[in-house]
Amino acid sequence: MARLFNIQVLDYDLYSAKAMRQHGVEKEIMPSRGRIFVRTQQEKSGLYPLAANKEFALVYVVPKDVLNPEQEVEKLAPVLYPLVYEEPDVEKMMAEIESKLREAMAKENSPEPGQEVSIDKEQLNIALEKERLILLEALKKEKEEKMKEYQNELLKKLSKRNDPYEPLVKKVDKDKLEEIMALKINGVNYFMSDYRYYPEGNISSHILGYVVENPENTITQGSYGLEGFFNGELAGIAGSIKAEQDASRQIIIAADRKVNPAVNGSDLILTIDKTIQNVACRKLSIATLRHGADLGSVIIVNPKTGAIIAMCSYPEFDPNDYGQTKDLDFFNNVGIYSAYEPGSVYKAMTMAMGLDLELVEPDSAFEDAGQVVIATETIKNAEDRVYGKATMTEVLENSINTGAIYVAQKVGINNFIKYTRDFGFGEKAGIELKTEAAGNINSLSDKMHGDNLNLAVASFGQSITATPLQMLMAYSAIANQGILVKPYIVDEIIRPDGQRIKIQPQELRRVISPRTAMLLSGMLVKVVDSGHAKPAGVKGYYVAGKTGTAQIASSVVRGYSGRTSHSFIGFAPADDPEFVIITYMQDPKDVKYAESSVAPLFREIAEFVLNYYQIEKER
Repeated sequence: MARLFNIQVLDYDLYSAKAMRQHGVEKEIMPSRGRIFVRTQQEKSGLYPLAANKEFALVYVVPKDVLNPEQEVEKLAPVLYPLVYEEPDVEKMMAEIESKLREAMAKENSPEPGQEVSIDKEQLNIALEKERLILLEALKKEKEEKMKEYQNELLKKLSKRNDPYEPLVKKVDKDKLEEIMALKINGVNYFMSDYRYYPEGNISSHILGYVVENPENTITQGSYGLEGFFNGELAGIAGSIKAEQDASRQIIIAADRKVNPAVNGSDLILTIDKTIQNVACRKLSIATLRHGADLGSVIIVNPKTGAIIAMCSYPEFDPNDYGQTKDLDFFNNVGIYSAYEPGSVYKAMTMAMGLDLELVEPDSAFEDAGQVVIATETIKNAEDRVYGKATMTEVLENSINTGAIYVAQKVGINNFIKYTRDFGFGEKAGIELKTEAAGNINSLSDKMHGDNLNLAVASFGQSITATPLQMLMAYSAIANQGILVKPYIVDEIIRPDGQRIKIQPQELRRVISPRTAMLLSGMLVKVVDSGHAKPAGVKGYYVAGKTGTAQIASSVVRGYSGRTSHSFIGFAPADDPEFVIITYMQDPKDVKYAESSVAPLFREIAEFVLNYYQIEKER
């Protein structure tokens, strides 16, 4: 009795812990990660998943159980091969070929300095058709050769007689799994696992980011994009179960159990329109490849609310297979990460300052001498052009550097810095995505080079840097009667208990007066109608916008390299804009100015969006 009292009462905690270690079990209960949805304009109620959770199979083989490896490979290889071989995108490959052909033709034509490259379109099309036939034949042969290689690899796996396990292919969906198992090959089997799944593949990859694959079945971790920014909300909270198990390690149902249930992650509904997103991303990808650009971005926003309608970057990656992406820079969203010197698109900001302070009017004139000397520096117009007497509208139409300097000098450095900050430059826009950059406007306060020189070069968008998103939102303020709004990409958050949190648009501040915004919009319409931005025009609509071709600073020596950044920002219909679009490329190889690269890309996307929104023609 004394011994029993000692065990059951005095040393109860010790023996209870020992017993629990022997037949007790404590397991984590994994939450389900929240999904990410988008809508389309036509079906407001229809939700489409951009990120979901899906059960996939890992198919494996036990080689010692395979009866006839050579015979089974003949049956298995044609079914498995499409799962391991990525079908090449012919249109993207043709765009790269077109870029090289354009570059070669441009060299042959050898234009005079200051002239845009002239390419014979008929000659280009004939050459492209020949190249397409050659490419298709080459791809056919390559596929046949790779199929033979794969058959040999498969045979080696199936022929390892003493090997108890060889993985064949992972992430196999149920339809394909049924096809594989229908072959009834001895030794081929599978097990199921949950994975993060992105139905659209590369489309929207920079918005979404990715989720790190989790073989240990612990709580998921998102990286980049929404998956990284909202990881806490999407991941949920793990639960746990404490129970007793029998000798075969099965939980004893009748025994006491302590369950702490998991809390699933919240779902996100985005402001993105699926249809516009798909079209814009596809067009960006083709255009950047065609022009041989290093980077590209397209962002579309509703200027009245700040809701992002589409956001695409190039190069993209496949979040379903992010491990195949060798360059980590590919994960960064160009539209929010790549701060660049915007160039002449910034002239609209400079002109807004002059108009708002009533220092100039659209028809105010100045005399252009082709250059301005400040301290020891001589600043010239593009291609050393001299325009003589020109109005402020013509300054934007012809993108006259000296005209921008003229306005900036009237504005003064202190006002220039104030307006630049009010437009949102020098700080993050605050969008709910990972890796956003703030840009840099410190040169405006750099006294070493003197206020006058800093002011002059910043007036046409050099020496300061901004992200494509910052430039887009600054133009959105013009389109929104002078009010700057905060960009956002999440429309609703749906909690696991069903609670819906609607994100409300947020006005940040008034930057310019409604009168200034109206006058400047009219001037920007003239830029598209009569100026450098003609290729951005959409027939039947008043489109406002501005091109920008900016030199890229050298990473080797002080000063600028021979490379350029191309931007176009525009909105339509100009009197009551439904959207603002920025199209951006870094260093297109076959054209010299933005009017030949990003302006046509803007037109293609804007024309689609106007038709998609069923906006009636106005001219």
